[in-house]
Amino acid sequence: MKNQFLKILNFILAIIAIALLYESSLYNYLLFHTIAETFSICIAFTVFLLSWNSIRYLKNNYLILVGIAYFFIGFLDLFHTMSYKGMQIFKDYDYYANQLWIAARYFESIILLIAFISVRSKKKVNPYILFGYYCIVTTLIMLSIFVWKIFPVCFIDGVGLTPFKKYSEYIICLILLASISILTINKDAF
Repeated sequence: MKNQFLKILNFILAIIAIALLYESSLYNYLLFHTIAETFSICIAFTVFLLSWNSIRYLKNNYLILVGIAYFFIGFLDLFHTMSYKGMQIFKDYDYYANQLWIAARYFESIILLIAFISVRSKKKVNPYILFGYYCIVTTLIMLSIFVWKIFPVCFIDGVGLTPFKKYSEYIICLILLASISILTINKDAF
């Protein structure tokens, strides 16, 4: 009886949360976007914390590769959220958010692909070296967007999304499809 009550309560709370999110999107899109992104950032950091604190027990490289990566993916998503047009944090350019979004999705999809490829590897990954590699990649991404300004433009005011942004979304989807295929092949390794 108690389990049934908790299930009903959880369902009601989920419906209320969805309704409030929907209402916030009608009230102010920036508010809705910030709430949604904050939720995903919290999940990314939680995945990192769980995997980092479980490293000594993990026998599968997949969880180490992906878990540590989600710290940096969450970091990029945090900057994506802060740079969203209207946030008034980065005032020199309104479209960093699109570049950070694409960079984070490329990073995420490539890490998932590498992790699924290496799922059967018996060689233990050094988490500290991996953290260092990810830190270098993330630093280069941030520098290419904020300092060097060499990351391809993803949005042009008055025009819309650039071909780079559109094609990147397709490429990211193809990388994720490849990841799914490799996961299917290696499903027994989990």
